[in-house]
Amino acid sequence: MVIVVKSPDIVLIEPTVIGQTCDYMIDAQSFFGQEDVYGIITTLNEWKFMWFPHSSPRAEANTIPTSVPPSTADPTAQLVHST
Repeated sequence: MVIVVKSPDIVLIEPTVIGQTCDYMIDAQSFFGQEDVYGIITTLNEWKFMWFPHSSPRAEANTIPTSVPPSTADPTAQLVHST
């Protein structure tokens, strides 16, 4: 999980804000071997949740599986889904 807190005057849909959070998510996935990495960007007034496309089934699930199969996703691809 990556959490980025920004000042209230920042717009959360700015490409640089999303790109920075995506970079942190890629780092967490690459350096720590995490399969599913989720990101939260907030100004404490507004929130944005992010995940990689290969994590969509688990991000959208109503239950948490007990095991997750290995991913074939490219950790360097900067494509994310968000709310």
